[in-house]
Amino acid sequence: MNIIGQMAGNVWQVLNDDGQQQYKQVKEKVLETFKETPMKEQRFAMAIGWLAREEKLNFVEQGKGKRYRLFLELK
Repeated sequence: MNIIGQMAGNVWQVLNDDGQQQYKQVKEKVLETFKETPMKEQRFAMAIGWLAREEKLNFVEQGKGKRYRLFLELK
């Protein structure tokens, strides 16, 4: 399995285990597993895109300006 697919699986697992979470918290948890992976942040974004395209994620926006937060949850 490719790294993007593995990351997508990890994102899904984190959200399945812990429920709705802030985007940056999910990112930190997933990237912790891929410390030595080149371009890991770009690949994480691709994994999020993969799950979004498969309609597996909901994006929940809260706040404005400095108080803006993006949350992820499974559909």
